[in-house]
Amino acid sequence: QIVDRHITITATTSIDYALVRQLLAFIVLILLTSLFWLRKINLAKRLAEQTADHQRQFVAMLSHEVRTPLAVIDASNQVLMLRLQADPEVAPLLNRIRRGVTRLTYFFDSCLAADRIDSDNFSLQSAPIDVSQLVNWVAESAAMLSPDHRIEQDVEPGLPALQGDQVLLRIMLMNLLSNALKYSPATTPVRLRVWRQTDVVQLCCFEVED
Repeated sequence: QIVDRHITITATTSIDYALVRQLLAFIVLILLTSLFWLRKINLAKRLAEQTADHQRQFVAMLSHEVRTPLAVIDASNQVLMLRLQADPEVAPLLNRIRRGVTRLTYFFDSCLAADRIDSDNFSLQSAPIDVSQLVNWVAESAAMLSPDHRIEQDVEPGLPALQGDQVLLRIMLMNLLSNALKYSPATTPVRLRVWRQTDVVQLCCFEVED
């Protein structure tokens, strides 16, 4: 018992260098793999950004090049409509041409507005807007897109000029009207109402009702 109590026990630790080398190699492999995939992700991101920039430039160039011919086609078409409105065979064709011009114009406006909103330097292009002219343009364009519906305008008289981004306001109202026309029967009128609210601050309120 005395010997058992006084025996010295020495613990020795041996390092498995082969295992250490395997662990280090595994860690280095993970680091290299991570760096490789990070580089590929960054490269793909740069390519995606370049593609988006090229797409925006292409849409902007196409819109610029197409707007002038569209304006000429629309103006010529309106002249023909005035001269040949009594001809029952020609009038439907002229109406189809004007609807096509309206669709293309609205499409390019939407594309350019989407690129503006997605860009890093997006800002509102605020300017005075004649509310009556804005509503007339939107109602006429929507009527061209859906000639079977009747669009009613109810604009409060004497509205002052509205400060806002005219292009984005047009697109917003056209989206609302398009949805209202899409999901309303042809016999149901769609109303666009605009009024001024002066309870707390002066607000210009737009309402699309189907």
